[in-house]
Amino acid sequence: MGEVMDLIVVEQVPIIRESLKALSAEIDEKLSIAESLVCSEETVKEVKKVRADFNRDFKSIEELRKQVKAAVMTPYNEFEAMYKEYVSDKYNAADTTLKTKVGEVERELKNRKIKKIRTYFDEYAMSVSVSEYADFERMVVNVTLSQTEAALKRICKERLDSLANGLRAIDAQPEELRAELLAELKATLSATEAIAIVAERHKAIEEQRAQKEAREAKQAIEAETVKKVEAAVAPLAPPTERIPEDADPVRCVAFKVTAPISKLKELKRFLIDGGYEFE
Repeated sequence: MGEVMDLIVVEQVPIIRESLKALSAEIDEKLSIAESLVCSEETVKEVKKVRADFNRDFKSIEELRKQVKAAVMTPYNEFEAMYKEYVSDKYNAADTTLKTKVGEVERELKNRKIKKIRTYFDEYAMSVSVSEYADFERMVVNVTLSQTEAALKRICKERLDSLANGLRAIDAQPEELRAELLAELKATLSATEAIAIVAERHKAIEEQRAQKEAREAKQAIEAETVKKVEAAVAPLAPPTERIPEDADPVRCVAFKVTAPISKLKELKRFLIDGGYEFE
């Protein structure tokens, strides 16, 4: 194949540059005259006529430009179609074919490497007793042809050793937490994360339990206070005693109330609002 630069040669370029320069000088002269015009009520019609002439001239020149572009582009478009048919399509087809062949070989090589590294991963996981939790796809995320087998095996060993250390850390935790911790370890593959998740969960449970106990204690105190008040008031109106409609005798009852300050304030407000006399 000859030199590429000799294969495609432009034999002639349209000669239009000097014509445009001449046209530009003419336009500058007209613009100078137009810009010197004073637009007023008396001259506005003349200014509008000059503007219309400019627009008409420009429209005519634009038509000429489009004709020049079509004249220039037509042979190029014909050349481009032939270039695509005789050159670029063939190169692109060849590139696709070669890329496919290379891809097939590289996939095979990569699959062999993955298989070999997975075998090492499984064997080492068994040797450090973490096979139940080891996950090759998650722990060895990316295997590439550019990585050496030694580097990949080193990655496997480091991550499996870390998992083994995590299991030992979990074994040191309270026995009642181990099953929960191991479940989180399987999900996260990190003993640190597993311990943090379980600790946070139990903290939330303890907070809920404490809140529940506080509510129950409060309810019990309130219930006991009601019972004491009812017991103190009950003798004033035994079921067998009939109080005349026109008589409401006054009695004095003494009792002790134990409750939080806020509840005692509520009781005091109740007595005041109800018209009770108390000391």
